Amino acid sequence: MDEVEAITTPEVDTNGYGSMEDDAQSQLVMTIAMQQKQIDSLSSKLDAVTKRLDTLESAQTTASSRGAPLKAFPSQRPPTASRRQTLDPRQMRTSSSGDSVDKAKRSTASAPLSRRFQSKERLPSREVKEEAGTYRMYLQGRPVTFRLPEGYEQPANPEPSPAPDQKLQLDWVYGYRGKDCRNNLLLLGSGEIVYFTAAVCVIYNLDSNSQRHYVEHTDDIKCIAVHPDKVTIASGQVAGHVRPGKGGKNGSKAAATDTSYTPHVRIWNSETLETLKVIGAGVIDRAVACVSFSVTDGGQLLCAVDEHNDHRMSVWDWNKGARGTKLAEMKASQDPVYQAEFHPTEANHIVCCGKNQLSFWTYAGPKNLTKKMALFEKHDKPKFVTCFTFGPEGQVVTGDSNGTILFWNKGSNKIASSIPSAHEGVIFSVAMSEDGFLMSGGGKDKLIKRWNLEDKTELSSETLSDELGSCRTVLHKGNAYIVGTTRNCIITGESLTSPIVITEGHFGEMWGLTDQASLNQVITCAYDNHIRLWDLAARKALWDIELTEPLHCVALNRSGELLVVGARTPNWYLYNCGTQQQLTKGSCGNEQLECCQFSPDGSHVAFGSRDNNIYVYRLDGETMKLTGKCQGHTSFITHIDWSTDSGFIRSNSGDYELLYWEASSGKQFTDGEKIRDLEFDTQNCVLSLNTVGIWPSGADGTDINGCGVSRDRKLVASADDFGKVKLYGYPSRTPTANAHVYGGHSSHVTSVAFTSSGQHLVSAGGKDSTLLQWNIV
Repeated sequence: MDEVEAITTPEVDTNGYGSMEDDAQSQLVMTIAMQQKQIDSLSSKLDAVTKRLDTLESAQTTASSRGAPLKAFPSQRPPTASRRQTLDPRQMRTSSSGDSVDKAKRSTASAPLSRRFQSKERLPSREVKEEAGTYRMYLQGRPVTFRLPEGYEQPANPEPSPAPDQKLQLDWVYGYRGKDCRNNLLLLGSGEIVYFTAAVCVIYNLDSNSQRHYVEHTDDIKCIAVHPDKVTIASGQVAGHVRPGKGGKNGSKAAATDTSYTPHVRIWNSETLETLKVIGAGVIDRAVACVSFSVTDGGQLLCAVDEHNDHRMSVWDWNKGARGTKLAEMKASQDPVYQAEFHPTEANHIVCCGKNQLSFWTYAGPKNLTKKMALFEKHDKPKFVTCFTFGPEGQVVTGDSNGTILFWNKGSNKIASSIPSAHEGVIFSVAMSEDGFLMSGGGKDKLIKRWNLEDKTELSSETLSDELGSCRTVLHKGNAYIVGTTRNCIITGESLTSPIVITEGHFGEMWGLTDQASLNQVITCAYDNHIRLWDLAARKALWDIELTEPLHCVALNRSGELLVVGARTPNWYLYNCGTQQQLTKGSCGNEQLECCQFSPDGSHVAFGSRDNNIYVYRLDGETMKLTGKCQGHTSFITHIDWSTDSGFIRSNSGDYELLYWEASSGKQFTDGEKIRDLEFDTQNCVLSLNTVGIWPSGADGTDINGCGVSRDRKLVASADDFGKVKLYGYPSRTPTANAHVYGGHSSHVTSVAFTSSGQHLVSAGGKDSTLLQWNIV
């Protein structure tokens, strides 16, 4: 459980501070002037080097047009651009709190010095031009050169290609945010349940096994509340990937002024999925941690707690004004707040719990918000009060990190009674059942218990399996439990011995995704050590394999019989997909495996490693033998494709290289005349002639994590760092092509895959651990 340590600032003696400040400023000005001179001198020298490189490249292109072999330009880069200087873009992502990594700084640090000091006027960050049968694209001033196919003529000033006629429609969401959020599984008046994962609120009908989706959020949803009318919903989110005034690097021009990219609460109708109000934008800081509607007045008020250092509590009249009206605000605590709710029978009273706190608040009118802290007296004060609910007589019932259930009488901040050692370790959830019994869910012991409120005796106990994880939230509907777990599953059943799985998902960062060539299925792997096969028609996982280490990439052969998976180490594993039996395992190189791919004829497997090499294995029955090693990249391998004849491989790397290889020998292939006519079985490489258009203006080379092409080769989809899935026509050879843009993910989208049926696209979220299934319409 996260803990926030208090940071104290030592006292400073300010005697004579003014003169010291003046001296320091003067010294700083002199230092800056000296450094600027050094930068100018170095810049002029590097400009000369860059001109020389351009001259060499031009001479090389001219030679290739006369029949000489084409040598890859990136290999002539100055030796300063070593692998160790290229930062890993997959470790530099936007945090779940919405604080963006400075990607310009990352890009600059990973580039050679010759690019760091180039002016944008000299080398535009986004330019495409044709030279003697080549097509050159610049990413932040870095050239990437493609060979044009025989007979293909590129217009001098091509217009961006139009978006395709086909569109995407969200069909199903796999996952639930139980690993780090609580109190996020609620019942509606319709009998449906509502929960969230990534940037999607899911409304699930237990009777028809169907989902509806609210997709207006722009980033991670952190909390949710249901209005007393059981129809209206409030959901709060973190800051978005693009902050107001910072420009639309994610392709949205409106992002520079759009307040939807700030933390806010969205109030919406669960029947129509219509947004009613957006409140708190520009006022709430970092993220909305908790949200609740008032009850005694019919839901006129709404309270919210943000993730400011002081975790501020605010009360709003959400119906007043276009964006609601803030009535009062007060610092709640310097420690994290886990839950805040209006009391159901005590007007204008709010209960709040979290680390080192249980507090009782009173709203007495505009700008009049007060609180009193709970008194534990003779009882041991827990470090964390993790959850609470309200009893039938208005009493507050809390669960804490000591495993104790405490009862607080209505209107009192003193303990009335307790159930000591109700659970072994922390209690994550307490709730009232429809028949008037208290339910509690434990973390360490994985138990869900029912209690008699009158004599505080235990009535029953259910144990969750290790595969499901611990209880995060527990509900009761009719005779059945509905439980959300810490491993991102939701289950239901009268008994939890053999529960029905409503939804499940990975609970670690997810990068691996591949489609089943002949069936409407996909396979995923993640840093939670799991491999899962998903049936998109049945909308569930058919099987799950757990290994002993985090997994990063996965591939299937054409027949769907063999499965290979690469780990975050040099290790790889080969499985029989039908029996889920491990056939063999091995390792290659000395660093993480970034990507893997079977050859179209199924005879070989290629692994791209973080050690800058590609390892080619030949399959021999149930074993694999290393037959080739492709050496030549100066940064880690990001994507690989096989040619349709299984004879060649193309690859991208972390420093924006596109290289070609002979699969049989592992030697770099530089014959430009033959390269132009090669056809590839897949479109994993994000840097290729056919994917020029998927790169937005100003992209730094790490903004697009993956792409995939449909079986009919008419559509290409991209997965980007801003939580967006984009759909383009294929091939996409003109700069900044038009696309259909879709949200839903909150983290970087890591992978996309079209299914063999042509009916679906599947996208994998990185740290949101969510799999989205899209219909192609």
